Amino acid sequence: MLPYKQKELEERGLIDTWLSGKPEQNAWIEINNILAATGKVTDLASDALKKGAAKWGVRFNERNVDKRREIYSQLVEAVYENVSDKQNIWFAQCEVLANSLELSPQMVQYVQRAAKNRAYAERCRAILAGKESMTVTQLNEFFGCDYEGSLAARREAFDGYFYSKFEKFEEIQRYSQEDEADLAAAAKKLDVPLEFKENISSALTRFRNLWNVESQDLEPIQVQFPLNVDEECYAGTNSGRCVNKKIQEEDNFFDHNHKFKVGDTLAFKGAELDTNKRLVEHLIVDEMGYFFLTNQRLLFLSEKNAVQHPLNEITGADYRDNCIFFHLTSGGDAVYKFSDEASKCMFMMFNRVKAGRIKIN
Repeated sequence: MLPYKQKELEERGLIDTWLSGKPEQNAWIEINNILAATGKVTDLASDALKKGAAKWGVRFNERNVDKRREIYSQLVEAVYENVSDKQNIWFAQCEVLANSLELSPQMVQYVQRAAKNRAYAERCRAILAGKESMTVTQLNEFFGCDYEGSLAARREAFDGYFYSKFEKFEEIQRYSQEDEADLAAAAKKLDVPLEFKENISSALTRFRNLWNVESQDLEPIQVQFPLNVDEECYAGTNSGRCVNKKIQEEDNFFDHNHKFKVGDTLAFKGAELDTNKRLVEHLIVDEMGYFFLTNQRLLFLSEKNAVQHPLNEITGADYRDNCIFFHLTSGGDAVYKFSDEASKCMFMMFNRVKAGRIKIN
C-alpha cells in the first residue's frame, strides 16, 4: 500500500558542498526512502523522519511545509483510492505520518479533502472499467458524498467514458442498440442521467438511423395516398426536386479578390461599364415537397406536382452533397436533395429496396 519507491540521492562533490552546502532535495529523498523501506509508518520511531531530514541540514518549518504536504498526500491518496473500510488500519497510518511530518490540523484537513475528491473521481472511472468492488452508492457513503455534491465528479467520469466511445461512433458513423445499452448501463452505474447536448443527440440520431437502415429489417409505413397491388412504402421524408437551369453570370471586376486574366474583356458604353455575360448551367432546387420510396416506385409530391419514377426504370443511383442522382433508363438523372440527417439513409434504403433486400438474414 505504501506508495513510496526508493530513489537515488543527489551526489555533490566536496567543493560544491563547501560552496553550496548539502543538497536540500536529499532531505525529502531521504524521507521518501525511509518510508519506502518500512512496512508500516507505525513501525518507525516518531522522530525518524525528522532525523532523516536533519542529516541534510533541513529542519521542519513553514518554508518547507509544501514538501511535507506532498509526501503526506501520496499516502492519503493511495489509501482513499484502495481502501473500502473507514476502520481500515491505513487511516491510522495516515494519522501517524501527519504527526511525524508535523503537519497542522488545517493542512491535514486540506490534503484529505483534495485526496478524497481525486480518489472519488478515479474510483468512479474504475467502476466503469470493472475494476472497482464498490457500487457508486457505497462510494458515496464511504466518502461522505450526497447525490448533488458528487454529481459533477460522476458526470465527468461518465463523460470521459462516453467520449472515448463517441470517437468510434463518429469514425464508423454508426450507433447500435448495443452501444446505447452500454451507455445506459454506464449511466446507471454512476447514477447520472443519460442526456447529451443537442449537437451530440443529433449526431447519435443520425448514426442510429444509419445503423438501423444497414442492420434492421425494412418495415412498411402508413401513407395517405393509394398504393398499388403488392406495393409497400418504406420511407418518406422532406425533399427538394432538383433541375438543371441556365443562369446568367457576369464578371464582378469590383470584387477586391478578382484576378484579371488575359481573356478578360472590358468595354464602355456611354457612362456604363460593359462586362462579360454568359449562361452557366446549375443544379438547383426547383420545388420542395415530400419524397416516398416504395418497392415499386419513387414518388415526389408537392403543392404543384406529383412526379413518380418506377423502380424498373431506374438503373442505379449516386450520392453526393446530400443529393441522390437516380439514373433513368431513358437517359439523364432524376435528382432529389435531402436533409443532412436523411440523405445518406435514403440512399442506403433505395439500394436495399432496389436489390430486394427488405429483410436482414
